[in-house]
Amino acid sequence: MDKIERIIFYLFIFCVPFQTRFIFWKALPEGSFNEWTSIFIYGTDLLIFILLLFWSLRRFSQIAKPRLSDFFLVSFVVIAGLSVFVASNKILGLYQIVKILEFLGLFYYFRSA
Repeated sequence: MDKIERIIFYLFIFCVPFQTRFIFWKALPEGSFNEWTSIFIYGTDLLIFILLLFWSLRRFSQIAKPRLSDFFLVSFVVIAGLSVFVASNKILGLYQIVKILEFLGLFYYFRSA
């Protein structure tokens, strides 16, 4: 399983410059596109999800000691999560929280490597 995880990681690194996104939802009328008012997923987002899945299966039994930076990161995510309640568009707010969590997981993956 470690070899598969490594292959997915190198595929992710290779694919970063070749971004392709699939747009699922736009808040603006037809014909116009704004990155901040749309929900989309990149191909590399799928690779990050698969990579984090394999990494979490491999690391499930190990518990790391928290660091001071972990406290600040978790605080940031909690505050960002609370901002969804006051967002004018809750769907986009939830989408942005998912993106923050995705890159938080990627940060922990890189830190553990």
